[in-house]
Amino acid sequence: MVHITLSGEVRQTAGGLQEQFREGDVVWYHEAEPVTGEVIRAPWRFITIGFSAPGLSPPSLDCRVLPGGARTMGLAHELLQIWQDEERPSLERALLATSRLAELVLDFAPLEAFTPSLDRQEMGLPQRWWQVERLLRQRLEESFSLQDIAHLARMSNRTLNRACHLATGDSPARRLREIRLSYARGLLEHTPIPVTEVAFRVGFARVQEFSRDYKKQYGMSPSQVRKRDR
Repeated sequence: MVHITLSGEVRQTAGGLQEQFREGDVVWYHEAEPVTGEVIRAPWRFITIGFSAPGLSPPSLDCRVLPGGARTMGLAHELLQIWQDEERPSLERALLATSRLAELVLDFAPLEAFTPSLDRQEMGLPQRWWQVERLLRQRLEESFSLQDIAHLARMSNRTLNRACHLATGDSPARRLREIRLSYARGLLEHTPIPVTEVAFRVGFARVQEFSRDYKKQYGMSPSQVRKRDR
């Protein structure tokens, strides 16, 4: 999901990071993340675009506020107009929307932003963690031990723990669980995928464990979320 600001200025906290953005800027959210913030310059107007692109990894959280501009805002308006034009044949509308979305993404995000890299050159510990997290988000269905993540990151367990804590304030295990549950929240609220399959998609081998952790995190069990949204 991308969020394009048309006017105003906002300061928010999401994914453990403080971010600030203004007109023309683009924020790329990984999934249904909890966000808190305040409008520091009104009026705040924006366009939010949700889409599915399994082969396209979002930028790491520390780089996800991307500078846009007049062209970015113009393309977002065009995409919105295409989507709202119900007089067009549905196939034509879908193709035009997909084309405009691709043009929009390429306008505000350089291609290298989507290429995961673990290059150590001049990279501090927080930045190294964000690179690892991008890879983990692409493989949420897999089970990872601390040693697995350390091997993926080419770090010792101790260095990995320190990198994650500096970047997010959490341990790798807690951070990965939060990511899994956040993605699951989006699937539960916005898709009809069965609860059991949601659990497996986000890396839980047992549905009972998934339900327990989800309720602890969000105050409702997955089945309660589904009943509420019917």
